[in-house]
Amino acid sequence: MAFDNVEFPFYPTLHGITKNVSDPVSVSSNGTYEYRVKRTRWERYSWKIPTQTMTNDQKNDIKNFLVQRGHGLNSFKYVDRDQPTLTLNTLSWNSADKWNLNLAFDDTTPGTHPIFNPENTTLQVYINGILSYTGVNVEYINGQPVIVVPTSSNGDDIKVSGVLPHTVRLASDFSSTIIALDCNADPLGHSTEAISLIEVFGEY
Repeated sequence: MAFDNVEFPFYPTLHGITKNVSDPVSVSSNGTYEYRVKRTRWERYSWKIPTQTMTNDQKNDIKNFLVQRGHGLNSFKYVDRDQPTLTLNTLSWNSADKWNLNLAFDDTTPGTHPIFNPENTTLQVYINGILSYTGVNVEYINGQPVIVVPTSSNGDDIKVSGVLPHTVRLASDFSSTIIALDCNADPLGHSTEAISLIEVFGEY
């Protein structure tokens, strides 16, 4: 799967977007003991985007965008309107001057959800509360995205701010129904099924 460095179209009139978080755990029991197995490395986000408030032109824009991505073949960027930006997002130390690029749990607690394909050139880096520079170098260590923060070391307080895009792919068909025809048998409007997007992980 290829990654297309473009953002999924967004229209301010959209409402009713559903966001899900999945982190499945398989549970087996013999009646006395339970055995729990987690086969995924990280929790995974998915979104369902309703289309009933979209105009036909907006639906066509999205359809054309997805066609250019090969529908579910290529991944692309999606900005979650529930958390469109990072604001002083705390990072955890990885090694030397490298820091894990994850979503923080809160203002002081680093998280475990990785951020792939960030806005490298605009991401702001704060070292011990001071804005030090803008723009990051992203590396991958055992599949984990990390950023290099020169002169930093374990014990420093490293935070980042900036736009937060997720890497996603289409997880549904693009399905529409003609709801009315005019006197020339041309469509007056379409009813389009909700669009499902799912987060994907990996270096692209």
